[in-house]
Amino acid sequence: MANLLRRIKTGILKLPLFLFSKRRKHPMYVYKLKKDKFKGLLLTHSNKSSSKNIRLNKNPNLFDTKIAYIQKHAYLDCEKDFKSVLPNYRFDKSDKAKIRYLKRKNKKR
Repeated sequence: MANLLRRIKTGILKLPLFLFSKRRKHPMYVYKLKKDKFKGLLLTHSNKSSSKNIRLNKNPNLFDTKIAYIQKHAYLDCEKDFKSVLPNYRFDKSDKAKIRYLKRKNKKR
């Protein structure tokens, strides 16, 4: 996705946002820019990946009714690893405390 980094740095796009990760083949909640890399949490439908995932009360995809999970560990990916911005995604108010907890937990990563 060309010029994503430039659009964020100039203020056209604001963090946090949801992007589709080509590398990991899942939507990612990107919340921080760290040395020209995007730091974010992966969303999935699976309750377990490398470790047990955290269940969300409501799926962030407004058009999906399946149960959604978010992985506990944050990932750092380059701009070329992302495909597109996902406009129909947002967290429910009841899930925001879980997201704040994961962001705080992954601060050193």
